[in-house]
Amino acid sequence: PGPRAAATVAPVEEVPRTESGLLLVEMRSLRSDKHSPAERRRFFREHLLKWHPDKNIGNEDHAAEMFKVLQDNKGWFLNED
Repeated sequence: PGPRAAATVAPVEEVPRTESGLLLVEMRSLRSDKHSPAERRRFFREHLLKWHPDKNIGNEDHAAEMFKVLQDNKGWFLNED
């Protein structure tokens, strides 16, 4: 595949204090040097399962929004650079 476009992530101050915004803040904190790629993968996998719309009967819309946040930020979060 061709070169990847750089993912842009809003500075913490600009992230809304919604549940999806708080998820992004938590993901950002896990990108620090004190967390290994394995820890990030584990966090990502756990949250994909937690927020999968099929696992959230009756709350599918919110779960789909959270799942989309995870998928949209997968590249920069799991990148080992």
